[in-house]
Amino acid sequence: MQKEINDCNTKGVYKIVSHTDGITMRPIPLKWVYTYKLNSDGYLIRHKARLCVRGDKQPLNELDTYAATLAAEVMRFLLAMAAHFDLEMRQFDAVTAFLNANLDETVYTTPPPGFSQKGQIWHLLKALYGLRRSPHLWHNELSGFLQSIGQTAIPGVNCLHQNEWLIVFFFVDDIICLYRKDKQAEFDTFEQHLSDKYELRKLGEPEYFLGIRITRDRVNQTITLCQDAYIDKILKRFEKSLLPHKIQTPLPPGLLTPYEGEATEAQIKEMQEKVGHLGYAAYITRIDIAFATSHLAEFQKNPSPAHLHAANHCITYLRDSKNLSI
Repeated sequence: MQKEINDCNTKGVYKIVSHTDGITMRPIPLKWVYTYKLNSDGYLIRHKARLCVRGDKQPLNELDTYAATLAAEVMRFLLAMAAHFDLEMRQFDAVTAFLNANLDETVYTTPPPGFSQKGQIWHLLKALYGLRRSPHLWHNELSGFLQSIGQTAIPGVNCLHQNEWLIVFFFVDDIICLYRKDKQAEFDTFEQHLSDKYELRKLGEPEYFLGIRITRDRVNQTITLCQDAYIDKILKRFEKSLLPHKIQTPLPPGLLTPYEGEATEAQIKEMQEKVGHLGYAAYITRIDIAFATSHLAEFQKNPSPAHLHAANHCITYLRDSKNLSI
């Protein structure tokens, strides 16, 4: 928590003002969010406390909140290109990324729990996590900087920039660069510009991106994508739903038909959660469950016990095939 406060102070995220300064806007509460940072094998790296604005308490306005994100098919295509042309790959993590973006609206908050002082509130100057516009502002900040140092945004494709020798794509604070070996000196200069602007964690050759394990075989010019760590999270969440025997197909035999009865709210919620988790795996790498996930999604509004069993069957199938890759 103290480290997060120190980062906020270093980046000038707020200034302290008094309740008596004639401020009529109601301050928005802040909250702490605690997480465990794990590596690609699921081992604990560090504990983290993130300071977030209660965005659900923020008044609505007409300002744009849309934040572009990288499409999975674009990411897969770029990695395939890197494999085919034997490109160098480097990954960076922008530390406290949102705090680099200037806030373009007036927002007051209460001081965070554990760090409050009587009679004082915060006037936010940077895009603190939780604000509706923070992802949008950070995207614009990073895109604008990349363009200022010679990168061109690809029209119609989110989060992708390039020049004649470098490709840069990113998802929020995860950044990957692709370039030819003979451009190492130029890349070193680019990396220095990026490091001068933002605090970066240099991760080297990408091994883990958006919950996807990246394994490279440069001799055979292949890159393999696997979601085993993400599947482990699904298995842990739905541990009690797993079937005891080995499953070899995404769906059980037999036809799934609409339910004549009426599912409870708990059953509907359970079905929707399971289909949602399956959907991300199907969209990114597990095309073998794409049909099963799509078919199960047809029954989310009124699932029967048979539909829930089929969802459990599909999750168990992932357990027994979690190392399958593309």
